[in-house]
Amino acid sequence: MWLHQFKEIVSQIGKDSLKLFIMKWRIYYGDGTTFDGSVEDAPGDNVQVIVQQSISHGRTIIAGGRDFRGGFYWWENDLGWNVGDNIGLILYLTRPGWKKVVFGQTILDETYREIYGQAVSDPDFPVKTGWDRGERPSWLTWESNGS
Repeated sequence: MWLHQFKEIVSQIGKDSLKLFIMKWRIYYGDGTTFDGSVEDAPGDNVQVIVQQSISHGRTIIAGGRDFRGGFYWWENDLGWNVGDNIGLILYLTRPGWKKVVFGQTILDETYREIYGQAVSDPDFPVKTGWDRGERPSWLTWESNGS
């Protein structure tokens, strides 16, 4: 979820209602494993996709593949996971407070397509009803499903 989206949601539902929303998320790794435990314990490398619950669109797909913005993922307290390039990571690291960063890794396109598809269709998350600003379908997914 991006900062501007978060601000819009807070303005629409109010801070007290937001406290009732507990963000659910899952990390997908290049070896086919997933992780959805505590942020602190998330394995730090070979991240391919992160899916997290979205108030506005059911789920958000956070992917840092070569067609997007980089392979650095970080946890924003109260905002969830974010992805960006090396400049975004540096800016994140300069902010005060606790930090968690995990890193992507290049894998075969076919494997990435499969993992991305699992995140999009994960039955443990609400149905995706649209795309958040700043989020877009991966070119690999478009290629594989003909969309």
